Amino acid sequence: MTADNAPSTAALFDSKSYTRVQDTLDHVRDLFDCQVYIEDSDGKLLYSSDAGVPDGWRSDFAPFSTPSHANAKALLEKWFARTQIYRVQKVVLVPGETRILLPLAYQGKVFAIVHYVAHEGTGLLEHFLDREFAKALSDKIYIVVIGSINITRKRYLPTESVNGLVEVLQERGEHRGRIYQIGYVDFGPADPHQFTSSIVDYASIAMRHTKLIAKRFIARYEQPPRLFLLHRREDLLQTVIVFVHDSIDNPAPLEAVVGADAGALTEVPLGLSPMFTDVEEMRDRIEQAQRILDSGRQLQDDKIVFSQADGGFDALVWQLTRTKQARALSEAALKPLGRHPELMRTLETYLANDGNVTKTAEILVVDRRTVTYRLERISYLLGHPMASIETRVLLFLALKAQKRL
Repeated sequence: MTADNAPSTAALFDSKSYTRVQDTLDHVRDLFDCQVYIEDSDGKLLYSSDAGVPDGWRSDFAPFSTPSHANAKALLEKWFARTQIYRVQKVVLVPGETRILLPLAYQGKVFAIVHYVAHEGTGLLEHFLDREFAKALSDKIYIVVIGSINITRKRYLPTESVNGLVEVLQERGEHRGRIYQIGYVDFGPADPHQFTSSIVDYASIAMRHTKLIAKRFIARYEQPPRLFLLHRREDLLQTVIVFVHDSIDNPAPLEAVVGADAGALTEVPLGLSPMFTDVEEMRDRIEQAQRILDSGRQLQDDKIVFSQADGGFDALVWQLTRTKQARALSEAALKPLGRHPELMRTLETYLANDGNVTKTAEILVVDRRTVTYRLERISYLLGHPMASIETRVLLFLALKAQKRL
């Protein structure tokens, strides 16, 4: 697009109904051959046109992600100060890129900035120099954003109302003959002061993204389950999806349906509870899905969707060693071996091979009698016989915990 063939202000808004934020940003993207996204005063991504492409400012387009630019904090302060006065800003962060910043303001105070990013030569800058056009576009996006927030915040139950949701399901007779599964979504931490000091309703935006994620997942079913969306904690931007299968024909769990594609369906971490049939278990299953997510993220850096199968024994160990007291006990149990690396390695190999002395000797490339001697030495230093199952379990857990500290 060039300045000569850019649509007029009237044509821009007559060409499509502006009712959803995603439609609005995608429409502007298509008209002006540019990328469009909205950030708050901390640079957290609130909305983005579809299929965000890394540019000179940010490399991550996950909801609430922050800019990757090395000087982001200083630039944000500068931009918010200048857009408060001049409204339209042209910024060049990398060669060949044109970036236009337009503010969104409430009662005269800028609360977010819209980025329009294009390659040079598209005529983007020339068109935005038309103040009437720039103001009209900002006003339209402002109305859509605020309208979306107001609609979304009224639509979903807080997690504190889980009991209320259970009562509603029971009143409708939906607590029998249904199969449930919980999805626990975590968008990361946020400053709790922003929930009262800013017009941006972060919880509502998180719910909007949660709904999009949920729709992608259930689209994999031939008979899609119904959804209930709940807030969890606003200061951590945590949300809950309740999947409700109306059939008793044992539908496959969500993780089995999406398989290896799970990570492509969500930009943010998601924990999945096992399926259950008793609606009275709702609150406990929400807590279980959160634990699965927490432990999964601790144990596996390369995944984003976690189910009970991802945890296994390591998940149990992680839960057992979360307290300071448990970590202190684990460290104390192994402390006598701290100055004996060959004994520590022998112990690890011995326990990892189910107490098989012969296999331990083969792996360490030593004589079997050497392993026996080292085990006797370990028993002496620890003050506990290695033949005892309690000693082996204690040391096995302590070694597992040590690797997670």
